[in-house]
Parts: sequence; structure tokens; C-alpha cells
Amino acid sequence: MNELHYFLALPLSDDIQSAICSHTRRFVQEERFKKWVHPADYHLTYHFFGSLQAKKWAETEKELARLTATFTPFVLQFGEYGTFGKEDSPRIFYMKPDPIEDNLVQQHAQVVSLLAQLGYPVDSRPFSPHVTIARKWVHRKPYVQPPSRFHYSEKVERLCLYKTVTGQTPKYEEVCSFPFLGREEQ
Repeated sequence: MNELHYFLALPLSDDIQSAICSHTRRFVQEERFKKWVHPADYHLTYHFFGSLQAKKWAETEKELARLTATFTPFVLQFGEYGTFGKEDSPRIFYMKPDPIEDNLVQQHAQVVSLLAQLGYPVDSRPFSPHVTIARKWVHRKPYVQPPSRFHYSEKVERLCLYKTVTGQTPKYEEVCSFPFLGREEQ
């Protein structure tokens, strides 16, 4: 498992990927950002590993499967755009969950805690759940936030390990998944 980059993320369905892409492209012209993420690569990252060692990953995979088996599926709603970087020339353009579900925050915290216990370095910054849509504003005019009041819902039922495959589009491939098997409240 060396040389490639790996990360854990919540996958999005084809329908949600397509809806986010088509809604976004109505408001933001393509040439205004240097790089657009392929819709099939839309995801919500929990943890970025970088490279992985096969022996360490085998233990991690077992522990993640145990943990996520206790997770309850939940509905993730999208309805707001946001950016990272300078207000007038953002580095990252994204869509974020609205509202941010307690299950999302709690499950992320449990995953990060487990990874820290297993010896992985974890991000010290607060969790800011988002789906990256585009990178690096390059237009000569300042960036203006597009209208973002729309509602897309997605039932989240698993966490996935992805690998980055450079030189292909889409560039993220699912390696394995961890289903959420906890019982949903009626």
C-alpha cells in the first residue's frame, strides 16, 4: 500500500454528485477556478492518511470495522456553499452540510480518536465537513459567493477508504468500505 495516498471519507451517490455539479455550474463559470473536481470524486473527508503500510492497515481495518458497525445511518443535507482562503480569491470552493448533523460530528470524532489510539497523526484543526467542488480562483474579478439555498439529502450508510490514482479522471478509487450497522431509531 505504499506510494499512493489514502483517505477515509463518506461517499456520495451519483444522484447527489450530479445535482451538486449541475446546480453549481449554473452559478459559477468554469474558467473562474483553475481546477474543478470531477463529480464522481465528490466526497466528505474524515481523515487523510497519505501513504499506508499494509501491516498497520490490516489492524486499522479490523478496528474501523468494529467501530463503524456501531454507527447509525443518518441523513446528510446539503444546502450551502463556502470557501477556504481569501474572501475575494478563495483557495477552495465547497458545499457543506446544512445543518451539520450531530451524528456526523460524533462519528468523525470517534474515527479520529481511534486513529490516534492506533498511532496515526490526526489533524488538530476543528472538523469542517465539506465537499470540495473547485480549487484556486483565477478570474480577474473578485469572487462573489453564489446563491446557495437549495436542498439535497443523502442517507449516509458507510465510510470508505479511497486511494488517489494520479493521471486518471476520476482520480479517487474506493478500496474498501465500512458499513454503519447500528439500529436506526423508529
